[in-house]
Amino acid sequence: MELWVRSQNKRLLIRPRALSFGFAGNICGVYYENGCLGEYSTEQRCLEIIDEIQKILQTDGLIFFEDIDTSGLKKEDLEPFKALAYMSEPCGNCNGEVSFNQLGSYVYEMPQE
Repeated sequence: MELWVRSQNKRLLIRPRALSFGFAGNICGVYYENGCLGEYSTEQRCLEIIDEIQKILQTDGLIFFEDIDTSGLKKEDLEPFKALAYMSEPCGNCNGEVSFNQLGSYVYEMPQE
């Protein structure tokens, strides 16, 4: 999968080779090779964002969902995964499974907070 990242201020769309985080004063930033993609108030938030991106990269391939109870989930809980895959043809005998095909690329938008 080819990962693209849209910066927090929406002015940059890049395909980074590596991501890291670091501090400038009290602000934690998520960085790529040539600069900052977003600034956050805590180290924990920076780690959460890098973890989200790692999960996206590890989900490359076919994805199957079996009768998942989404009643406790909010729309924003699923937002990082909205473009991971596109729905394939309905499966006639999959016992409630929905299959998704692999995408060639994905754009992750850096959260505002």
